[in-house]
Amino acid sequence: MKKSSIPVKYGLAISIGLIAYFLICSLFGIHINPIYSLFNSVITGIGIFAALKQYRLHSDGKFYYQKGFVIGLLTGFYASVIFTIFFAIYSTEINPEFLNQLPFSMFSVPSNSKCSKKWAKPVRSGFSFFAPT
Repeated sequence: MKKSSIPVKYGLAISIGLIAYFLICSLFGIHINPIYSLFNSVITGIGIFAALKQYRLHSDGKFYYQKGFVIGLLTGFYASVIFTIFFAIYSTEINPEFLNQLPFSMFSVPSNSKCSKKWAKPVRSGFSFFAPT
């Protein structure tokens, strides 16, 4: 395995873990509680640690801080991008009411608010980029 493919491989593995955890939480209906999102950092941390360990094994004993930092940063970046794409699809196409179910959601604008008529609808509909117009 090339050293440059390590962040991609582990970023994909982290995102699969995050997606699986999110879907398991959604089966039990606890995915709307933000406290369960704290476990996402554990999944991400384990994945970045594994990526750094793999990089260290492939670096023939020459492990520099800067290279390790870049590996960790890229691994987290790839995982975040993939999970964000999944989350956008989930919250707009699979479960469009998900954002309104979140407690203290920035998308839950009170109906008596002056902001509700002007901004709530464009913000909510702005995420539905997969829906035909």
